[in-house]
Amino acid sequence: MTFNLERISSGLKDRGYDYNHELIQPLSCAAVLVPLIKHNGVISLLLTRRAFNMTHHAGEVAFPGGMWEQGDDFPLVTALREAEEEIALKPKDVNVLGLLPTVYTRNDTKVIPVVGVIKTPQSSLVCNPAEIDSIFMIPLTELMSDSRVRTDIFPRRGEHGWAPAYHYQGYDIWGMTAAVIKELLVRCFEHDFPKKHHAPEKHWP
Repeated sequence: MTFNLERISSGLKDRGYDYNHELIQPLSCAAVLVPLIKHNGVISLLLTRRAFNMTHHAGEVAFPGGMWEQGDDFPLVTALREAEEEIALKPKDVNVLGLLPTVYTRNDTKVIPVVGVIKTPQSSLVCNPAEIDSIFMIPLTELMSDSRVRTDIFPRRGEHGWAPAYHYQGYDIWGMTAAVIKELLVRCFEHDFPKKHHAPEKHWP
């Protein structure tokens, strides 16, 4: 598999898309960077595990990202600023391709995923220990093989959404992060992701 930037971008909203008309309360909005990287010759997703002493989502797998701050050009600056704070990824080292649809956390925080390709070697990235426990890569082929351990079904804003859950090299990938991964693979790589699977289902309140 190689980077086909045109194909990936075709499944995304333009990076210049104006979200201002959607933002009623900017302070409750967040952005995450969905970073694609070539790791050991394989196209992979970069993910982090949050520090275990964090107040919220401690020890959970997540994309780099965080809440909007005053002065941010949302969502691009928010996502890139947080990635630099968390893993020392310089904004100039990210080729931003576009945006995935809005997702919501279980606490109803509005999150905009920003998809980009990392142009710098993974070895140059460093965890901020106050926020991040570790950085890891998962090949897209591993995700496309759909070796999920569970199908999560959860209520979101009056509807029932779902996402696959994975266990990879000691990391549990689930929740909003897994839902964003599913959208990325379906929209940007035209991967068929059926809800029906032999893995057990878990219904979340």
